[in-house]
Amino acid sequence: MAQQAASLDSLTTLLNEAEQKLQKVDSIEVEKTFSTIQSDINFVQQNLKDSVNKEQAQAFSTYAESRKNLKTFKEKRAHLLQEYRFADKQLKTLSTDLKKGSIEKNKALEYFVIEKEQASKLLFDMNDLIDRIDKSMGLSSMHKPAVDSLKRQIEQKMKQ
Repeated sequence: MAQQAASLDSLTTLLNEAEQKLQKVDSIEVEKTFSTIQSDINFVQQNLKDSVNKEQAQAFSTYAESRKNLKTFKEKRAHLLQEYRFADKQLKTLSTDLKKGSIEKNKALEYFVIEKEQASKLLFDMNDLIDRIDKSMGLSSMHKPAVDSLKRQIEQKMKQ
């Protein structure tokens, strides 16, 4: 049972690291970026009367697409953190019980498999969300100048 306890302890460490990364994501910045993208999309969709070149279209499309992951982050972050707190408690309790031998071996193995599987899925979900938010924040930042240029072009044509 010591090997299973060590495995749970390692998984707990990985979950703690993922939780720290998730906590470090600036939710206010994500919200601000999401709102800016949404506003830019609305402006372009309402006011674009002409076609745009291929680079502008691709930049706008990537920029607009990045908001999906920002929205997902806003929707899932609190839930994942809540799941993390529960999983952290479960893993620590089970690890302690395994080390003390206070659970019957068959039950201990059953609990170990269940908790490890659920915690591993949570770890994957947390890391996936972190990766997607990092990518989306980078893409939106990278394509913002092209979208701003497109907006200026639209505004100039509106003045004519």
